[in-house]
Amino acid sequence: MLSRPMAKSSSRPPQGLRVFVVDDDPAMGRLVAEVIRSLHHQPHVFEDAESALLAHQEQPADLFTIDWILPGMDGLALVRKVRSGGPGRNAVMLVMTGRDRPDDLALVLDAGATDYLTKPLNPDLLRTRLLIAERTVGDRLHRRAAEEERSRVHEALRRSQQDFRQITEGAPVGIFIQRDGKLLYVNPEMQKITGRSADDVLGDEALAKVHPDDREVFERNQRAWLTGNAPVEPTTVRLVRADGETIWVEVLPGGQVDFAGEPARLAVVRDVTASRALIAKLHLADRLASVGTLATGVAHEVNNPLGYVSANLEVLAERLPKLLAGATEEDRADVLAAVDEARDGTQRVQRIVRQLGRFAQQPENADGVADVTEAIDAALRITANEVRHRARLIREIEELPPAVGDEARLSQVFVNLLVNAAQALDPARARQNRVCVRAYTAGGRVFVSVEDNGPGIPAELQSRVFDPFFTTKGVGEGTGLGLAICHGLVTKMGGEIGVDSETGRGTRVTVSLEARPDAQLTGRVSSLEPAPSTRRSVQRGRILVVDDEYLVGRSLKRALTPHEVIVATSVTEAMEIVRHQEVDVILCDLMMPDGGGIDFHTRIEAERPELLPILCFMTGGAFMPEAREFLQRVDAPTFKKPFDLAKLREHVDGLISG
Repeated sequence: MLSRPMAKSSSRPPQGLRVFVVDDDPAMGRLVAEVIRSLHHQPHVFEDAESALLAHQEQPADLFTIDWILPGMDGLALVRKVRSGGPGRNAVMLVMTGRDRPDDLALVLDAGATDYLTKPLNPDLLRTRLLIAERTVGDRLHRRAAEEERSRVHEALRRSQQDFRQITEGAPVGIFIQRDGKLLYVNPEMQKITGRSADDVLGDEALAKVHPDDREVFERNQRAWLTGNAPVEPTTVRLVRADGETIWVEVLPGGQVDFAGEPARLAVVRDVTASRALIAKLHLADRLASVGTLATGVAHEVNNPLGYVSANLEVLAERLPKLLAGATEEDRADVLAAVDEARDGTQRVQRIVRQLGRFAQQPENADGVADVTEAIDAALRITANEVRHRARLIREIEELPPAVGDEARLSQVFVNLLVNAAQALDPARARQNRVCVRAYTAGGRVFVSVEDNGPGIPAELQSRVFDPFFTTKGVGEGTGLGLAICHGLVTKMGGEIGVDSETGRGTRVTVSLEARPDAQLTGRVSSLEPAPSTRRSVQRGRILVVDDEYLVGRSLKRALTPHEVIVATSVTEAMEIVRHQEVDVILCDLMMPDGGGIDFHTRIEAERPELLPILCFMTGGAFMPEAREFLQRVDAPTFKKPFDLAKLREHVDGLISG
């Protein structure tokens, strides 16, 4: 619709009105349109009522001139349609007709028309009626503008009052006003903080429920505040809520205010329980970071001797059957069993070290595939001591397919759930307590639940268990972040986590993940039973092993028979070898005192770049960020200690024969 100036009074009609001329007589339509144009308005001519109604619904007209008798819908029916509702229902409507019956005017007005003209039309009379219609439209627009202005003022006043109420009543901090030490006003947030309604506290001593151990410091600061010598810093004290829960609050004294005509004192109160818990969590995180650094160092140092012990045991397991060919069956079985037990022990140590490394690493495989059973077992091993002194552990785990997720992060989730379950139980009832871990598949998903028969969670609190900082434990006993972190980890892996609890019967937390039965898992620990060697005859080559642990090189020298293995215990010694000898494969430890694999790679790249394709790395755990970045950048084959000898031999044989 074209814009038009708003009439300031009914004496100045608006210009540029949108006028619909509805007449099935083209000549009559042109006549009316010419008169309308002479008044500087915009005529739109229609020969039937239906077209005019459709145009009016799309963009309302200000004024209609309508022939009574029309094909299809007649003029009065059009008037009724327009008046029935919607934008433009108040348009001025002039009905024109060749009829001249006494009751025609009543019919026209009853239909909702504004005026009535008879045909044949007198152009001067039509012009006069249109001028009257102009004034009518102007009056209506003027009244509408006045009404809109009044409505705007009223709405602004209403919103101003609403905003004022929202500021005072909806403040995110507690506010109280006191006089002579007695409470006169508490806002809703203050009522929420204390757990007490205004009716319960008005007239009481300010913060009467301060914890007994903090009352002295609060009263001392209170006296200084009321005498005008308020402390510079807010007072932080414990407050006992109506439900018995103890929380930490920060009381910030305000200035003097006028309340009910008399001077009073205002103060602001903040619940700082969560922030104090967060500070404690950050301190804990700092300690855990130190523990993580220690764990990665331990893992690296353990993996070096574990690497050569494991490799030597594998070689021993391969060679013993031939060496014991002349022994008695009993002696042969006893020696092989001893080797198997030693291999079992090294693999148990290997799993523990691997778990230490995983918990120290950042998640890298949230959308990959994980061995859920291995994640559960890892969590059970880590929490075994926590659970065994509080409850009997029940393990009901079906054979599970791989699932979408990251195995290390899943272990972290299950550790948290197991610790929560154990800590919910009374150690004095350890014989009656139970923690049950169930895992099964259904509907294309893997489900893992951790259930305890502890006190359970009240129904009114269950919707908040995944909220950050929410905890049912006492202050100082829990940060309330455990389940929130679990929820974040599980949802990041595309999974779901839910809680089902009943007071007095216990709690069950269930994690579900998308099953991937066709996926291939990597990095699995091989069977403890020595498999017969299927290694085919290979071309003999020369291998350079660079490792500051000489026994690692010695073990690889045995394991990589029939190849010639040269062992160097430093980067400097290794560079001297490659300057004067040709080698087919280089196996270099990533972390060594004199720079290790990173430095060796740089020097090889500078002096003998043709050797880069045969350079492989060994690591007891590349946990430093620069080491991980280096491995990603160079994209070189990397073998973790303890070695998977089958894969190592296959790669070495391939490089030599290829």
